[in-house]
Amino acid sequence: NDRFTTVRTNLHSMSDTPHFSQVTLRDITARTKFSLATVSRALRDDPRVNQATRTTIQQLAKEMGYRPNPMINSLMAAHKQRRPREELIANICWLNTHPSKDFWHSQPYTRELIDNAKTRAHELGYGFEEIWTMEPGLTSKRIHQIAHSRYVQGFLIPGPVDRLMDGGFDWDGYAVVCLRDRQLGQLDWHRCGVSGRKNVQMAYDRLRALGYRRIAFASGMYLLNSDAEKQMQAFNKGETDDSSFILQEGVRLLLAGSLYSQAFTKKVDRIWPLLFDNQPGFDRRQLVRWLKRVRPEAVIMNGVEIYEAALEAGFEIPKDFAIAHTNLGEDVADWAGINSHQEHQARAAVDMLCAQIERNERGLPPFPKFMHVEGEWRDGWTAPKKS
Repeated sequence: NDRFTTVRTNLHSMSDTPHFSQVTLRDITARTKFSLATVSRALRDDPRVNQATRTTIQQLAKEMGYRPNPMINSLMAAHKQRRPREELIANICWLNTHPSKDFWHSQPYTRELIDNAKTRAHELGYGFEEIWTMEPGLTSKRIHQIAHSRYVQGFLIPGPVDRLMDGGFDWDGYAVVCLRDRQLGQLDWHRCGVSGRKNVQMAYDRLRALGYRRIAFASGMYLLNSDAEKQMQAFNKGETDDSSFILQEGVRLLLAGSLYSQAFTKKVDRIWPLLFDNQPGFDRRQLVRWLKRVRPEAVIMNGVEIYEAALEAGFEIPKDFAIAHTNLGEDVADWAGINSHQEHQARAAVDMLCAQIERNERGLPPFPKFMHVEGEWRDGWTAPKKS
């Protein structure tokens, strides 16, 4: 018996399992002048309770040893998810800052993000709204009024929000998660994106395994001003030394993966990356000139511009060079490249946002969290194994 007691005690001391508090909300309420509802809201940091009262109740709860029971929270969340749509009192909003109102619904890559975000929001019991910030005459104040009237508790932001920042939009009342990596004009909110750097490194490794040696990387980017264009041209010439290079974070990460992979490539096989302006109407002949100059065996790309330019110029794919895409959407599903799992990225972003809402976390976080969803390589006709 003594030996059994000793073993049981040792096992108990080794356990990391928390012991849930026996202190209840009613115990805390009995020690205050506040109602049970007020105490419950204060412990959830609900802004409907003023800050002084929240602080008082939270301090008392801490002194009494109160700890929330996550199983009860889980049951409450499940109960909320079974409510019918018309009873929803919390919505999340897709903040569309693109110049085109239909942008997120018109292309395979963008549509995959917003559709999966909407589906996941409904699965968690939230409504889903979309506000186009470029609507003529739509001010920051009006956007806040619209969001408030639609019971919006949090925003998903897939692009730059510099216009809203300049307009003094009040973010303190909302939870925020940015999809993809940091865009120009964004503050340091929580973010969820694909693992661009690792995905490009994976593409390099797989292409090498298939027998390719002179592997190039090319990425389109939106140029927001003349300084960005000058810096892009300097980079392509290998002449830039400006640490404040104006470049979207997503492209930065792809570029980082390329430069890392090139550092471990034989010098004779290295090809300096190419950045180009891929807005509608750009001159594709520059891409053809680049292909003829660097003579790659394979090109890793994040769009279809080089592929289309090469076909127009008489190149044959994959005879003249192989292609690996960094994001295999429905329009290039049979290509070789990376399935970046954007559907999981969108769903993870919604999970992050809803968790903030349920914890009553609002405004700019003191310590932003970044989540990257890793992709996986898929073989395709654009990059067959070299004989």
